[in-house]
Amino acid sequence: MKKIMNFRPITFCAASIIFGIVAANFFATKVYYAAYIVIAVAFLCIVSFLLLTVKSKTFKRNLIFSIIFALVFSLGAVLYTVNLKDYENADLSSPTVSVTGRITEERPTENGKRFTVGNAILDGIYKGNLYYKICVYVNGDTEAELGDIINFKTTLYDKNIIYEGEINVYPIAENIKYDAYVSGENIEIVKSSPSVFERVNLFMRDSLKEGLGDNEYPVGYALLCGNSDYMDSELLTDYRNAGVAHIFAVSGLHINFLATALGFMLSKLRMEKYGKFSLIVLVLFFYSGVCGFSSSSIRAAIMSSVFMFSDIIGKRYDNLTSLSIAAIIITLIFPMQVFCVGFQLSFAVVLGILLLGRPISALFKFLPAKISLSLGTVFAAQIVGIPICLASFGEFSVIAIIANLIFIPFVAFLYIFTFVATILGGLLNIPTITLFLPNYLFVAVNFIISVFDYSLFIIGGFTLGVFCIPYYASVILYSGLFNFKRVVKICAVCILAVICAAGCFTVNYIDGKHVKLYAIGSSGICATVIRGDSDALILSEFEKDCSLARVDRAVTAFGIKYFDYVFIPGNENKIDSQIALTRLRQVAEVRKVYLCENLSESEITVLEKSFPETEFYICSSGDRVGGEVVAYTFTAEGYAVEIKTENTKGLIFSRVGETFDSYGKGEGYGLIIANDCAERIFNAYQSDNYLVYRRNNIYYDAETRGNYLYSLS
Repeated sequence: MKKIMNFRPITFCAASIIFGIVAANFFATKVYYAAYIVIAVAFLCIVSFLLLTVKSKTFKRNLIFSIIFALVFSLGAVLYTVNLKDYENADLSSPTVSVTGRITEERPTENGKRFTVGNAILDGIYKGNLYYKICVYVNGDTEAELGDIINFKTTLYDKNIIYEGEINVYPIAENIKYDAYVSGENIEIVKSSPSVFERVNLFMRDSLKEGLGDNEYPVGYALLCGNSDYMDSELLTDYRNAGVAHIFAVSGLHINFLATALGFMLSKLRMEKYGKFSLIVLVLFFYSGVCGFSSSSIRAAIMSSVFMFSDIIGKRYDNLTSLSIAAIIITLIFPMQVFCVGFQLSFAVVLGILLLGRPISALFKFLPAKISLSLGTVFAAQIVGIPICLASFGEFSVIAIIANLIFIPFVAFLYIFTFVATILGGLLNIPTITLFLPNYLFVAVNFIISVFDYSLFIIGGFTLGVFCIPYYASVILYSGLFNFKRVVKICAVCILAVICAAGCFTVNYIDGKHVKLYAIGSSGICATVIRGDSDALILSEFEKDCSLARVDRAVTAFGIKYFDYVFIPGNENKIDSQIALTRLRQVAEVRKVYLCENLSESEITVLEKSFPETEFYICSSGDRVGGEVVAYTFTAEGYAVEIKTENTKGLIFSRVGETFDSYGKGEGYGLIIANDCAERIFNAYQSDNYLVYRRNNIYYDAETRGNYLYSLS
């Protein structure tokens, strides 16, 4: 009898530990039905595995493996739970302390810098060493940089374990537990003590900065060291729209380029294979250290090392088993990585290439072998990544297949060329000479990326939801992993594809009938994005240098291309409408703007001339606008906007200051959002849900819990 599939115990172990971690995550977020479904599926898989071999000679062996799989499943759940509990138990409840620690990561922000501070020692209410790191937001200028030991006095805020209704896995994965806010002038540099990795990072950054142009240096630094924060935001968006921004996250692409180049060089030296392997692995992990030991670089280094080791010791090279070993190592050390997009895309893309690369290449057999193989590889990578991109970013680029097919071979050359030129230029103190040609190559790449509007090829605003399961099931069946007859495979894939398409349409159609909002709170902006029959933005507070990253995330998640309405209610600190609209148009177009401000005719004229495609209206308290599904009314003397749907009402306040007392009406609302004078507002109005924009220890807040999502119907 022909085997249904080839039994790979390592792959089953990897799947078991991931299933255990996923089940534990559902328990942690109190989605108990999903946790029980995962446990039931894992149990059924093990039982089916045993039943299929109950009469075979391998039954006893399979029984032992089944017990191992169950134990590994439990191990994954325990590791995740322990990791989560340790993080939760490290809360300090916002003490004001003196902190001395070393900067392990440095990134620029619009207001200054953001440091990651590790090995911190506290002095004050709490004394002693911190196990977890601190994310320090610096306002203003400071001379402190990567590797410096600094001292400052601040209040440490615990990072919330929940973000957008889910476990906040990224800071947990990065070992960052606390937030701190400090002025640059209040940071004291104790001494400079960079590690060898940080010295190399700074060496490469300085070499690139001297050898490349002002616009090219940030791109080169992002390509080599994985830090894209120095790049122009519009240029970075262009790279994302083209589907090639993954080149700026040091991961499998970079590690494989480097490993291949090193392997080629060392093979010319006729080095013994184990020595060559050891040297390459050492260089890869050292390079990961230069990139700050980012999760993606560590993951890629482990995967590459496992692949190379499997290649030199095994007579029969099994990519799937090698990938599974890498997954086991990473999930045992970093269980939270399972929920990080980088981990998911890295493993999904490699798995897709392994399973679908050859079957898809066979469809292009009329082309030369190298072209058909490249097409199969790129198509496979993009196909498996679509559901993850939709779930994580709300969109994917259909031009990415063509862009990567053309772009990646060139990037491989540019990466190695720039890497060598940067090192040589820095060592010989001639980076302007060694990086002369790479500089013009970066100029050409930036021009090609920015000259076209790749956003035309972006598809988004929907999700597969639970129907990603039949999507990936069809991928696995088509790959040939299971030894079914061709007719059975084709029929099964078609049925699964229909289920996936119908389910996706149903989920998004039902979801699209609801009026939903994202409440966005940060240090510089308080806003609410509403998706209904017409899309709207209520701008409650706005500072000219604020970050619009969260607004962009909400707009992308909702698939909003333009705002039908932008509401700017009255505000104790008057919002500069011209600056606000100029910046908001970077995120989405604006059709109509409703202001509740006493603007002069000259101010209105300036706005109309600055934004000729936008209509402006001055409204008073009680004025109503909107469509059939959701209506908006200025209320509370123009200091709030009421959102009314068929079933419920919401009330969104701007900054009201001490003049609030006259606004209380005692009415009931499904949701009330406020920030300034929130407690008095909440006492005056009855509601099922109270939300504040910024960090708050009493009420739910949009800042620490992410873009707070709420359904109004």
